[in-house]
Amino acid sequence: MSQVDLETSWEELNVDEWWDAFVAERKEDLDDLFDKMKKIKDDGIWSKNTIFKQDPLDFETSENNWKETNPEAGPLRSNQEENWSQWLAHLIRSSSGEFRKELFGEKFNGSPIKVKCEKHLHHEEEHDRRVDIIVEFEDKAISIEVKKGDTHYEKTTDTVELTGKEYKKVGIEEAKWCHYLLLPEDKRVNLDSVRFVDSKAGEEPQIKEGWKGIELITWREVSKSLRRALISGNETSLHWQASAFLFISLIEQKICKFYSFNILNEYSGEAAIGLSELNFLRTIDPQEQIDFFDDFLTNPSEAGGKNNETK
Repeated sequence: MSQVDLETSWEELNVDEWWDAFVAERKEDLDDLFDKMKKIKDDGIWSKNTIFKQDPLDFETSENNWKETNPEAGPLRSNQEENWSQWLAHLIRSSSGEFRKELFGEKFNGSPIKVKCEKHLHHEEEHDRRVDIIVEFEDKAISIEVKKGDTHYEKTTDTVELTGKEYKKVGIEEAKWCHYLLLPEDKRVNLDSVRFVDSKAGEEPQIKEGWKGIELITWREVSKSLRRALISGNETSLHWQASAFLFISLIEQKICKFYSFNILNEYSGEAAIGLSELNFLRTIDPQEQIDFFDDFLTNPSEAGGKNNETK
């Protein structure tokens, strides 16, 4: 394209007008979200039902050294999936049962025998695998493959198959397993493009059936389950409550990319939003966060797969 054509295209595009229209529409949505979160705050949902006086999104993680430029600060190294797995495993392990029930369903509200992270599984023909989280009960078990940013899901089915074989030796049959793939909401689109290849030594690679028996959960659902467990008052351990509250704040701001109350307050009313704040506007669609809070506040628990998609 010539310089003249390029200049003509930019003039026709009229970026300033487009930006003004985009900001106006987005700002209206942000104001609606601000009103929603302010109502939650004014209604005292947290102060009436928990030991906390504020919503987890009142806590601004960027003001407490969890910055992208310093991902290893704080008790969670936010750039490492293993750290997210360990924190989630701790909350599953130490829950009185309410959180497990909210996330996995009524049959998992009992106390697990063991909760393990990074369980090594030997593969006789290919690479060995590791299961991010294993939760063992008396007569059933859960495996969780934890994803934060990694979109290489091809190993998941092999890991599930190896898990079944390994634990069958100790009496846990495949029918008693629930296998989960945990990933961010915006990574759902990556699942359709995953190709599962069976490449045993000496044989021609074959495309094999992929997501059968694996249930999808998202970090939003984890956060929502934590919120409901805290609000219920059934998680009585102060240590668990504090750990869950902070984990919610980090999940929603670092993975879900939700707007914190402080950021919304800064841009509410007549505050101008410039081109330099494009990243701020690209966080998520505010309506998605509004829908999240509407569901959290109005819908009963739908744990046990009702909201999840089995591939």
